This record gives sequence, structure tokens and C-alpha cells, in this order.
Amino acid sequence: MKIFVTGATGYIGRHLVKKLVNNGHEVTAFIRKSSRAELMSLGVRCVNGDITDLQSLQKAMQEAYDAVYHLAASVVPISDERINLTAAENLVKVLKNKNIKKFIYVSTSLVYGNTQKSVSEDYACKPETRYGNQALQIEGIFLEAFRKFQLPVVILRPSLVFGGEGGYFGTEYLSGLISGKIPVIGNGENYRTMTYYGDLVQALLTSLRTENIEGEIFNINTPDTVSTNDLTAYIAKNAGVKPPVHIPFFFAGFLAAIFSLISTIFRSKPLLNGEIVNIATLNSGEIDISKARHKLGFIPKYEMIFQGIRDNYFS
Repeated sequence: MKIFVTGATGYIGRHLVKKLVNNGHEVTAFIRKSSRAELMSLGVRCVNGDITDLQSLQKAMQEAYDAVYHLAASVVPISDERINLTAAENLVKVLKNKNIKKFIYVSTSLVYGNTQKSVSEDYACKPETRYGNQALQIEGIFLEAFRKFQLPVVILRPSLVFGGEGGYFGTEYLSGLISGKIPVIGNGENYRTMTYYGDLVQALLTSLRTENIEGEIFNINTPDTVSTNDLTAYIAKNAGVKPPVHIPFFFAGFLAAIFSLISTIFRSKPLLNGEIVNIATLNSGEIDISKARHKLGFIPKYEMIFQGIRDNYFS
């Protein structure tokens, strides 16, 4: 199949593209000019462009494609509306005139917001973060396009992704905890869910070849929850370091305001902002993956989060 991928140089995109190429697909990556070397070495066709520029996207998609993966996103702590919402609107404008077989979008479980119980895909979403709110709006844009002109969209909702090369959890959160640079915000009693990167990549591949799932949403998750206190204690024990310090929620909010102001003045990525504070203290109930198990044949590699973290970072 001829496949078009946005976000191909990102954490999940790089792993997905390698699998697609190995499976014999002809892959075109829509990228910025600075990030083509690794993809070209795999035999991927690279097209430069800006996903927020409609004409740039139209030019890149002049050829006929069988499927499109949309992984490009501006996530925490920035959550740029242009890269997220404008890009989604541009994709719909381009794809409504194309005869593609599948359009697969990677959303996030942050759309659910604070939850206390197990949540399935039909849960009434109340996102508590800017990125979660934007992702829910993007889902709405694509689902409306499905209803209006049958855009063959499939939406996957992973949680915080771990494992593999790169990613926020491994390169920033884990290393920050071990080095003592990242504290626990609040009491640490909130629970979180996580997704193994290999499970997400497999679900992306399965969604491509599974029929009659257009217009559907699937939770892709490790079927477990872990408290922030237990997670950080486990990491500290296995890394042989002291557990991270706790800072009160109100003090974290104060620091976030200061760092946000500094980042605005110097136009830099904030070390801490309100979005980070919200996500760090968000409470998640279990994520129900029974729909993905049934329709996608999804079988998570790990049943327990600690098992996955041990195998990927401490084995």
C-alpha cells in the first residue's frame, strides 16, 4: 500500500515507519526540512512541508495514497493550537477529495479527564488539560468528516507511552526522577495509566488491515493503573537513588506561573507550566480495552505497568 505519514520523525512515528517499510509498504513522510536522514536510510520518500499550511499539504498529497497516518502533534507543555487544530482542519479539506481506504489518528486518553472508575470509549469526556481538550476537538473534526463524507477515520487513544527509543517518559520523566530534577507534585496519591509503545505500534498496524472499523475509537492501554507514589518509589528503588521530593500543589502552581512568564519572554520551552502541573496531578481510573481486544484482536504485551518498566528500563 502507498501510505502517507505525518509525525514520521517523532517517537512513535519512527517505530511505525520502520514496521511499515519492513511489511513492504511504500511510505511517504511529511516532514520538516531538518529531519530526513534517518527516514531516507530506510527507503522512505520524504516530502518537506508545513502541516499548518493548507497549500503545502495539498502539494504534498497530490499523489494518490491508500492510507494516511496522522501522528504529528504539539503535546505537553506547549500544545500549539495551530499544529493540532489547524492541521486537523487542513487534513479534512485535503482528504475529502481523496479516495483513501483508511485514515488513522493517534489521540490520547487525556480526553477523559479526571476519572475514578473504569472508562470505555463512550465515556462522557471532560478533559482537564489543554492538550486533552484539543485532542477531543480533533476527534470531533475527524468524526464529523466521517459522518459528512465518509472519511474512513479510526481513532486510537493511548495513555502515557513508555518503552522503545525516545519518548517523554524515558528521556525526560525517568531520567529527571533519577537525577533528582523532577519532584512529585502534590501528595502523589493520584493514579495514572500507561501504554507500551510496541502495543501502540501494533494497534496502528492492525487498524490498517482490519475492515469495518471506520468511525470507531479504541483505547490502547496496558490494563493496569499505578499511583504516582508507587511509580516513583519503584523507579527510585531500581535506579538506586532516593525517592523524589514532594512539593505542594499551590507552590507548583506558583512556580509554573513564573516559568511560563520566563518562557514567554525568552520564547523558550517552559520547564514547568500549568499544563504540566495539571497532568502530573491528574487522576485516572482504569482504561477499558475490551473493545480493542474484540475488534482489533489487541493483546497487550504487559498486564502490569511495573513489569513493562522493568523490562524496558531496568532489565
